[in-house]
Amino acid sequence: MPKIISDCDEFHLVEEDEICATIANDYGITLDDFLKWNPVVGEKCDGLWKDAYVCVGVTVLSNFCLTNQSDLVLSDSFVT
Repeated sequence: MPKIISDCDEFHLVEEDEICATIANDYGITLDDFLKWNPVVGEKCDGLWKDAYVCVGVTVLSNFCLTNQSDLVLSDSFVT
């Protein structure tokens, strides 16, 4: 499916007669997230294509970047 968000890391192949709400429910995500991650399907889900992949998962830490692991120090009470 075109225009899937770039940090998507879990996909679903759309089958005949599937709808956005059912796909979202099957993967335990909100319909709002599904629509945000797959903007081309539209708010009414009328742009959902059979045999196309849609995004159903985004890693929360995908925007996290640790440039130097030695900078990470674990303590009993905090992380620096």
